[in-house]
Amino acid sequence: MLLRPDDIVGVTKQRGAYMAEEIEDGGSAFPETHYGFNSMGDIHSIGFPGISLRDYFAGQALTGYLARVHCHPGEAVNEAYFFADEMIARRQKRD
Repeated sequence: MLLRPDDIVGVTKQRGAYMAEEIEDGGSAFPETHYGFNSMGDIHSIGFPGISLRDYFAGQALTGYLARVHCHPGEAVNEAYFFADEMIARRQKRD
C-alpha cells in the first residue's frame, strides 16, 4: 500500500492541495556556518539551517520503532512524529 499525505501527521488538504500545518519543529538540529573570503578579501559567512529538530527526532524514533514493529508505513510515520512532538514538548517544559 502506498503512503498517502493523509497518513502523515501535520498535513491537511485545503482547496485540493496538501499543505503543512504550523507545527513546532524545535529549531535546527545541526545548523552550520561556513566562512570564506570574497574577491575583495573581506570575510563573509553563509548559514545553513540543517534538519529540523522535529525531523531528527522523528527519524531516530522511526528507526527504533521499525526495529521492533512491522506495520503500515503511514502508521510508523505517525508514531515517529508523535514521539518527536512529545520530545519537543518535554524540552519546552524544561526551558
